[in-house]
Amino acid sequence: MKKIITIAATVLLVAVMTVSSSIYSYAQVKGDVNDDGWTDNKDVVALFRYVSAGIKAEDESVYDFNGDGVVDNKDVVDMFRDLCAENAPETSAVPEEQGNAEYEIFLYGSSEGEPGNSNGQNGGKKFYGITEESKKDGMEGKTIQMFGKVYTLSYTKTMDYKLYDEKYDRYYGDGGVFMFGEKTGRLAEYYAKSADIPAEGFVPPVNAHSSRQDFIDYAKTLLLENFETSTDDCDVEIKLKKLSTSYRYTSEDLKEGFVSFIDEDPNFYAEYRIIFYKRFNGMNRIDDIEIDITSEGRVLLIHCRTCDEKIEKFEDVSIDVEQLKKQLKELSYDPSYLSYSMLLRAVPEENELWVLADVNYEYDKNGNIFGSLTQYVTKVAEIPSDQTEPDPVDTEFETWDAYAGTEAE
Repeated sequence: MKKIITIAATVLLVAVMTVSSSIYSYAQVKGDVNDDGWTDNKDVVALFRYVSAGIKAEDESVYDFNGDGVVDNKDVVDMFRDLCAENAPETSAVPEEQGNAEYEIFLYGSSEGEPGNSNGQNGGKKFYGITEESKKDGMEGKTIQMFGKVYTLSYTKTMDYKLYDEKYDRYYGDGGVFMFGEKTGRLAEYYAKSADIPAEGFVPPVNAHSSRQDFIDYAKTLLLENFETSTDDCDVEIKLKKLSTSYRYTSEDLKEGFVSFIDEDPNFYAEYRIIFYKRFNGMNRIDDIEIDITSEGRVLLIHCRTCDEKIEKFEDVSIDVEQLKKQLKELSYDPSYLSYSMLLRAVPEENELWVLADVNYEYDKNGNIFGSLTQYVTKVAEIPSDQTEPDPVDTEFETWDAYAGTEAE
C-alpha cells in the first residue's frame, strides 16, 4: 500500500499560530501595526491587509518595517522573518504516526471590507487563476439537447485549469457556451450568453414559489442527467447572488442564502448559486460543482469540474481536521466579530496535498457592517517525487524563504 508523508510542523508562519502572545518588542515597539503595545503575528496579518488594500495612511512609518521608504510585501516578509528568527523552533515534517503536531499555515489572500481588495495569492502557492489555453485542429462540431432545445456547437479552444482531472474543450452555439472533458467527453460546463433563449413551451420545474429544497433537487437532476454527476453524498450551500425587490427585508432575512419574497412583492427577482461539496477526510474538496439559477427557474451557469483522480492517491492520508481548525481559529478569530465561519477544502497538487481555508467574518466599523474573507493554506501530505512507495520518515520542511522569496521581489 502506498505510504505518504503527512506534513505537520511546529509553528512558523506569515500568519501562522501564535509565534507568542507578546514576544517581540523594540524600544519604540517597532512593527506594532495594530497598536496593541507589542509586535506579534497579529501585526503580520494587519500589515498584510494594509498592503493588500492598497490604501495610504498619512504617516506610513509604522508600516515601513524594513525602513526602505516603501511599504510593500517586503515589509510583510521581513516582519515575519524577524519574528520567527527570534522565537520559532526548528521545523520538520512529522510522520503520520506521531500525531498531535501543529500544521504550518500560510496566509494566502485577503479581501477586506469589500470585494476586490485581495492582493492575490501568497505563501508561494496559487491554486486559482492558473489557466492555459490552446487550440486544436480538425475538431468536429457537436449537438446537445438541454432546456427543451437542441444546440448546434462549434469548437473554439481548449482550457486547462490545472486544479482538475482533465482539460476541457470549449464549444459555442445558439447562445450557449459548453465545455466537454478532453479525455472523457463528459459535459463539464454550461454558460448562458444573453442570446440563449429557452425553447418555446419549455417550463422550468421551479419558480419563485418553489422551496429551497425544490431548487436543490432541480440542480441535482441537471447534474445527474446532463453532467453524469451524482451529488447525493455532497454537502450543499446556497448563496444569494442578486436580489431585486420592493420588500423591506432585513439582514436576518438573508442569512440562509435562499430567500423568496414573491408573496410580498409580485416583481420579486433573485439569482441563486447552489454549490455542492464532495467530501474528503472530514472536509470538502476543491471541486467546482455549482449552478446559478434565477428565481424564475432559468439556469445561467453550470460548472461540474472535479479532481477525483488527483485526490484518489491521498485516500489513506489521515488529517487532524479538528487540530487544524483549532489553529486557524486561534489565528483568525476575534471576539468582536459579529459572525465567523470557516470552510476547509482539500487541494491535490501533483504529489502534494494542501488544505485551503476560507475564513469569513463580519465586523462593525463606525456603525457600518463589513464582510471579509481571509484565506490560509497548509500542506498536509506529500509523496516524494523520486519514490513510489515512500517511508514516512522525518523530512526537512521547506522554509518560509522557499515560499515567500519571490513574493517579496
